Amino acid sequence: MSKTKVKDGSDRFAAVDLFRGLVVVSYFIAVNTGPGLPWWMYHGHVTNHPQLTWVDLVWPAFLWITGVSIPFAMTRRIERGASAGNILGHIFWRFACLVWIGALLVPTGAIRFDVMPISSHGYFLLGFLALIGAFTRWDAFRVEGCSWRDRLIRAVQIASVAYLIFATLVVRYGPHAHMILTLGGDGQPWGMPHSIIGSFGWAFLWMGTLWWLTRKALVVRVGLLGLCLLAILNVKGGGILAQVIPIQCRLISIADQKGFIVLAGTIVGDLLLMQRTNGVNLRRCLSGFGLGLLAAAFLADPALGWSPQSGTLRYGLLCSGFFTLAFWGVWELGKRMTLPLEKPLLALGSNALLAYFIHLPFVALQGMFGISVRKDLWGGMEGWPGLVDPLAWTVIFTLCVMAANRKKMVLRI
Repeated sequence: MSKTKVKDGSDRFAAVDLFRGLVVVSYFIAVNTGPGLPWWMYHGHVTNHPQLTWVDLVWPAFLWITGVSIPFAMTRRIERGASAGNILGHIFWRFACLVWIGALLVPTGAIRFDVMPISSHGYFLLGFLALIGAFTRWDAFRVEGCSWRDRLIRAVQIASVAYLIFATLVVRYGPHAHMILTLGGDGQPWGMPHSIIGSFGWAFLWMGTLWWLTRKALVVRVGLLGLCLLAILNVKGGGILAQVIPIQCRLISIADQKGFIVLAGTIVGDLLLMQRTNGVNLRRCLSGFGLGLLAAAFLADPALGWSPQSGTLRYGLLCSGFFTLAFWGVWELGKRMTLPLEKPLLALGSNALLAYFIHLPFVALQGMFGISVRKDLWGGMEGWPGLVDPLAWTVIFTLCVMAANRKKMVLRI
């Protein structure tokens, strides 16, 4: 299962899609889990528990696999003869779109729907439809010589982009010339959106550019990883390294857990490419890299803690090492056997952006009809019986994504 041929003729590493599918399933379960479960079924900061939980690993897992995917995406464009301007333009375009979508559909602050001309449910339903219309690849719906289909697709795309622009203007300024999206209260500026989707955009901007600049010098990024290890001893304590690194460089997020996780992911992606072209011993590289990162995490100053809220590099080390070893395990198992539920997991992993947003129409429709599946259908079950709700939604969301894949409705930016 090192790689698989998909219908559009491109080669994809199945292990990457499978790992991403596992992360998406973890996300489905984590965001739909109800009350009454043990502390380790929730974020550590929610239960005020000092230890990390598996839920705390979902977001950094998305970041890590984003880093793994960067070398594949950039190499594919280079092999197609894309110029430097084209590649850098694509990087900036994807960054801008992801941050834009993150600000509109996954806001970190509160959207004041009391002063908006549309309800929250209608806003998110239309936002999801516009997202599909603007960014879905519609190749499967085109028929050679059928011009009316092309015109219809173009009309849908234009209308979808127009709605997203309209939503941006409404959220930014509001009907009464004041900002609707706030970061913590009325009157506060919109600020820079840092939702999960927005963090993917920033990761792709900085690490995509860094990978392109150092694409023929893996040792440079390995050296930057070593610089991050040194920063563990300095940045949080205001030491020498924190004073030496200019603030402009620190904004690139190399010296915090987010940048570290994505940077480590790009190195794993390069190792996968090297295994495909040069036959590098992937087992030795991934196991050594992952164990080294984990060892560094446990040898780091315990005072830094594991908190994702603190943004410590110790947390980044732990996540990067764990994901590298987990991916190695998925890759090794995939070579030897067919994994359980492999087909739906691959479907989720190959269309992960659609999978991430697939809950929006269901939440919106529940609100519009005034129902709650958890309360009305399951009777508001708590504790372990309450897992029926997230597991049921996981099945529904997965089936929807698989149906979209069969129609070649892939959400790509």
